[in-house]
Amino acid sequence: MDKPLVSVIICCYNQRETVARAIDSVLMQRCDFPFEIIIGDDASTDGTADICRGYRERCPGQVKLVDRPENLGLVPNYFDGVRRARGTYIADCAGDDFWLGEERLQHLVDALRRHPSAAMACGLHADYDPEKDTLTPAAPPDGTPCFDEKDFGRALAARFLSRQLRPDIVLSAALYRKDLLDRYFTEGPERFLDGRYPAEDISVTAALLMQGPVCFLPEINLAYRLQAESVNHSADPLKYLRFCRRTFVQTLEWAEYLNIEAEDLQPWLSEKIRWYVDLAFRSGSLEEAERLRRACRRYGRRLPWGSALKCFLLHLPFFRAA
Repeated sequence: MDKPLVSVIICCYNQRETVARAIDSVLMQRCDFPFEIIIGDDASTDGTADICRGYRERCPGQVKLVDRPENLGLVPNYFDGVRRARGTYIADCAGDDFWLGEERLQHLVDALRRHPSAAMACGLHADYDPEKDTLTPAAPPDGTPCFDEKDFGRALAARFLSRQLRPDIVLSAALYRKDLLDRYFTEGPERFLDGRYPAEDISVTAALLMQGPVCFLPEINLAYRLQAESVNHSADPLKYLRFCRRTFVQTLEWAEYLNIEAEDLQPWLSEKIRWYVDLAFRSGSLEEAERLRRACRRYGRRLPWGSALKCFLLHLPFFRAA
């Protein structure tokens, strides 16, 4: 095929029941440009790779499969896809989600063509309940595209990192310029590939927002699958707590790297500290509470007195998990 304008990254691991829908939702896109699909199967053991091989055989010029013999983890798997991408723009879809609409990719590309200063274009997402087969919009579209050419840099990155940006940015609902990500990645790949970081989207989005504004489109273009066990959710409270603490640390360290002050992350920062310590207390995990305390201390934050009390109580055997 000709050099693609867009590279679509699909990361998957043991998603036999959902990956075909994800791939089909990308292949059905109607565009006036060529695009490639890079599937990174992270050493699945349930037959996911066999399904992906079938798509590679049916679409040999468009679908590329990285069939890994060993599991890397989501973050290195994603950035390996970025490294292999030949497109000017990058989009992605998780192996358990799916895109909505046959022209959603065209609409995102059109937005970046109209706004050459934009770092990314982003639609909205809906939560998908597979048991009920229903979609619930995470935020209702208001029907008006939103673009502010002057709104980028440290202030915008701070609003994103502190979860104050509205509408919110979900990377799988977006399209971004590869060269802007490459610029930050080349300067410090370890900031993206740190083994403690559980998510690729925090680092990618923060780096992009430092360099350009966002064009928000008033359309729902992603179905985000709700499930009991996933990369960012678990029915096991301790497992979920560990993921939350790691994303918290990732957020703080990226804010520090971008020279964003702690006060610029308020009130989110104080609220999350209290929430995480409370979750650690209810889980009876002294280890997680102390790790959170150390992360706060590094960023120059002290625990609120109520949270500090809970950390103290966790030192008592009665309050700790067996």
